[in-house]
Amino acid sequence: MNGCLNGRIRLILAFDSATKYCSVALYCEGEILEQTDPAPHGHASQLMPMIDDILSRADSTISQVEAIVVSLGPGSFTGIRIGISTALGLASALDIPVYGVSSLRARSFLDHSTVCPLIDARRDRVYAACYGQFELEETNLPFEDLLAHIKHHEVIFTGEEVDEFGHRAGVAVIENDHYAKGAIQAYLAGDFTENIEPRYLRLTQAEAEVRGLASP
Repeated sequence: MNGCLNGRIRLILAFDSATKYCSVALYCEGEILEQTDPAPHGHASQLMPMIDDILSRADSTISQVEAIVVSLGPGSFTGIRIGISTALGLASALDIPVYGVSSLRARSFLDHSTVCPLIDARRDRVYAACYGQFELEETNLPFEDLLAHIKHHEVIFTGEEVDEFGHRAGVAVIENDHYAKGAIQAYLAGDFTENIEPRYLRLTQAEAEVRGLASP
């Protein structure tokens, strides 16, 4: 990434903190550096050191970053808020734009006809979407309802700790921890928003009451 040093190459910083992992990536001149690590002590103490580390690996500085891409969710409410607040803080300090992408879309860049990223939403519910030949908009739904959507389609699952879901569905699970790289790929594909708001995919209060669940 030596081209980043002269300041003429577009440098894009991306990060994803929507789940138990913290993922940071740097895009420069068609190359992507990435680091994804577990965040056992929370994202707040880990995100900025990882950003500093990946910039150091690229022989670059934060002042060279020209845009920030952040995953907006769905996923962990706390992780999403930390990612968004970090992105907005850096963008304000550097006077650069920030773009948001779906954390499900960021997990979808695999070589298969239809990829369904899953994030466990607890109580046998999932945040899910499908990308490819079969499309399903991102949603929060019972896993059994997802099975009804995909039963006539050839899909693969991807996500953290979703092997049980794959077993129950009879669907292959492909490991993929390139979350921040996927966020950059989503941005480059034009699948982003400038409206930087969390995508919690909450149930409405009425839905929660019907299901006997506490609304997040």
